[in-house]
Amino acid sequence: MQSFHSDYRHFLFDRREVAALLASSGFPLKGLEQNASSEHVAQAAPQWMRIYAAKSGLRTYEMAWILEGKEPPDYYPKTFPIGSKEKLYLSAINDSVLMGDIATKNTQWHIDDEPQTWLLEHQSVIAWCQRAGYEWPLSQFMQPALTDNEQTAETECFTQTADHQNQDGLKQELDDLRKEVAELRSMVEELKKSVPLHPDHLMAKAIEVQHKHWPDLDGIRPKADVIIAELRAQYPELSEFKAKAIEAVACPVDRKR
Repeated sequence: MQSFHSDYRHFLFDRREVAALLASSGFPLKGLEQNASSEHVAQAAPQWMRIYAAKSGLRTYEMAWILEGKEPPDYYPKTFPIGSKEKLYLSAINDSVLMGDIATKNTQWHIDDEPQTWLLEHQSVIAWCQRAGYEWPLSQFMQPALTDNEQTAETECFTQTADHQNQDGLKQELDDLRKEVAELRSMVEELKKSVPLHPDHLMAKAIEVQHKHWPDLDGIRPKADVIIAELRAQYPELSEFKAKAIEAVACPVDRKR
């Protein structure tokens, strides 16, 4: 039965390292030979290095500890002594940030109530190390920069995805507009029922009187004889009988009460 070291869960292996180890042992894996160097010996990589390699920003003390090859503390190291090497790194890093040699993701002077704890851009850190002659320990775990063709393909893929999402959004908007149009058409059909089929008939005059004298039921109720007299003056051809009929139809209340 094969046993494993108790700390094996804390280590990760690069695929190229595994391929190189198998190749050197006489078990090459097809398709991986080009990506693995036969002279490269697989070594366990601490998980924290891979985690920090994936971060887009680093604190100054994290950068100093990584340059020293040590796992950075989880918080600003103010409660325990800082080694002389880390102090030198911190001093150089802070000076470089102040001079603009290392870009930051923010320009705040204080983070976590501690001075000079900017969040440094990881790519800028790598560029600074190259200029200063330092080897960045996390470089081997970071994704390589995209080529121009890869960037173009990625941009096209993003554009196509965005266009597809926009099309889906436009389709949904069109469906919503169609539903709204259908509802408006239904409302128009209902309103048509209240429009007189024959505008010259007495019904149209009754609707006109109701709009004029009874826009609501809370106002002062006009007397019937006043409305009848008004109708006969406005429409001389109306007989008194028709004027009374118009007033009776237009009146929304029971005058007998």
